[in-house]
Amino acid sequence: MDDKRRDKANKKVKLINSRFTKLLIFIIIVIILIFAVKMLFIKDKLTGSWTTDGNTVYTFDGKGEGYLTTSISKYKFTYKIKRNVVYIDFKVEKANDSDYEFSVKNNKLTLKGINKTTGSYTLNKQ
Repeated sequence: MDDKRRDKANKKVKLINSRFTKLLIFIIIVIILIFAVKMLFIKDKLTGSWTTDGNTVYTFDGKGEGYLTTSISKYKFTYKIKRNVVYIDFKVEKANDSDYEFSVKNNKLTLKGINKTTGSYTLNKQ
């Protein structure tokens, strides 16, 4: 009688473990899919090209890379966004790395220098 109860209890434990494992795998797959969709389809607020005067253009690819184009040069950079701050790291030393508080409204990008970055700028989306 004890063996039958033990076998029955073991089967229940195995069944519970099996269900738990399947649920855990399902949750992990859902989380991975959510991140994949986000990375593929959802761009950040800065995605696109922004200009101050037509001669100076900031282009953000939505994935952390971009470039600053002037009438005479093009500077590649990487960027990170944390809340409402963008951190721009230029690949060349000629251009100064910059940190800006930003806001986007009605196709206008407002940048306000923070940390060691000075100046405020309003750019229009191209």
